[in-house]
Amino acid sequence: MSFENSNFFSKTKQRKNAKSVDAPTDLGVLLEKMLNKESFGQIIYLKKIKENFGEIIGELLLPYVSAEKLEKGILTLKTTSSVWKSELFSQKKAIIVKCNSTLKLPIVKKIKFL
Repeated sequence: MSFENSNFFSKTKQRKNAKSVDAPTDLGVLLEKMLNKESFGQIIYLKKIKENFGEIIGELLLPYVSAEKLEKGILTLKTTSSVWKSELFSQKKAIIVKCNSTLKLPIVKKIKFL
């Protein structure tokens, strides 16, 4: 039996020919769909928060606090001591507002401290 006459190659050709060609999609629509996917969008948003973290929490606090992760609208911040954790806990609403203002979207819903 030769490979050219085999069922495998004829089925492969049929599948290639059966694919439909979709109409071109606007790049903005594709980007919006990609950012709306939970994991990819969260990575991008966390990166933007980290880049602007000094403006969000204040330059003086940068050595004591870091943004660790953003998952399902919960921003996790790591502090160097319980004193800073307590201080930032009292400013949670302001930090959420500043994060969302930086992102220009209401992404951050809650803050969790480590």
